[in-house]
Amino acid sequence: MKRERITEGEIMAAVRGAGQPRLEDAGAVVLETDGSLHVLNPLRGAASTLEGVRIPSS
Repeated sequence: MKRERITEGEIMAAVRGAGQPRLEDAGAVVLETDGSLHVLNPLRGAASTLEGVRIPSS
């Protein structure tokens, strides 16, 4: 987050804006190429649009 200059508050606002009451309820939060944040619902047996995406370590 620090490298991308995204704050925790911005992520939480995106999650709330997507109608998720808690961060844990979101499947993923994606930083799009235009700088916007996109919140994905948790996957339940469907093919993942995140296949091949690198998850950075903390």
